[in-house]
Amino acid sequence: MRSSILLLLWSGGCASDTNLRPRIPVEDPAPPLPEPQTDWIVQPDRQTVDVLWVIDDSGSMSNDQEALAEHIPAFMDWFVGSALDFHVGITTTDASPIDELGVLRSIGGSAHPWIDPDTEDPIEAFRRAAIVGTDGTSSEAGLGATYLGLAVRTRDANAGFLREHASLHTIVISDEDDDTDPDLIDAQEFADWYGQLDPQPDRRTFNTIVATGGALAGHTYLSVRSAVGGTGADIRHDAWIQILDELGRWMTSPKTTFYLSQQPAHDTVVVEVIDQGGETLPFVEGRDYGYDPTLNAISFWRTYPPPASTVRIDYLAVPRAPAP
Repeated sequence: MRSSILLLLWSGGCASDTNLRPRIPVEDPAPPLPEPQTDWIVQPDRQTVDVLWVIDDSGSMSNDQEALAEHIPAFMDWFVGSALDFHVGITTTDASPIDELGVLRSIGGSAHPWIDPDTEDPIEAFRRAAIVGTDGTSSEAGLGATYLGLAVRTRDANAGFLREHASLHTIVISDEDDDTDPDLIDAQEFADWYGQLDPQPDRRTFNTIVATGGALAGHTYLSVRSAVGGTGADIRHDAWIQILDELGRWMTSPKTTFYLSQQPAHDTVVVEVIDQGGETLPFVEGRDYGYDPTLNAISFWRTYPPPASTVRIDYLAVPRAPAP
């Protein structure tokens, strides 16, 4: 009996000791504080631009190809005679044979399968090359042509077209949606791949001249454009021709948007524009530029930093969340 009581008391005592043992609170570590960060971004003294046109060559595209060729001066005039170092290449959506998908078309008057500052009569060269015909497959593979043209054919047929330090702009013109074989690349894979070509969204855009509604809407193209950035127009309306001028002007203009490398703490961003001689230029926040939180970038709207100047951006960087 005594043994049983002792055993019960001993057991209860252990439980009691355990319950009454004081808990030592474990304090959460203090969150890391924002740290000073400086981004130095140089305004190019000579812009380098690579433009890929992907033109639908299926049976219904004859009129649209002719309209593109007729109005292409609105686009090319921004390049011709400028100080730009540009490449303008043309390929089609034809996926048959697959080993020619994404290959750039030959350009008359050029030593390469693209138009550049040395091309003889660049506008006429584009006009001739833009009439790609209407014998292509009805399963338009615009995404596949872009992917192969920039990721695979640059090792052989398109070697030299895509340059490391150039901004890249793709323009797809088609009256039907993309029908690229998903085994080659699907829309999400394409957006992920294209988006990582340059960390600055304004330096790699995907632009569309496609139907934006109805049975033939280019939903896949539009979703990619939304994911990676770009502009566009509806191919079924004459107004799409106006976008040629807008695209040309935008692609050839000096940088007006300068992206921060990290997320800044609130109200800590300080900007300085320095010319080649080291002099600080009189750009005023709120009048000439501002911080755009949706882009995490400094946007200049009245004027822009001159060629070869440097934009210095100082701020307190919010610490990145640890990986899970």
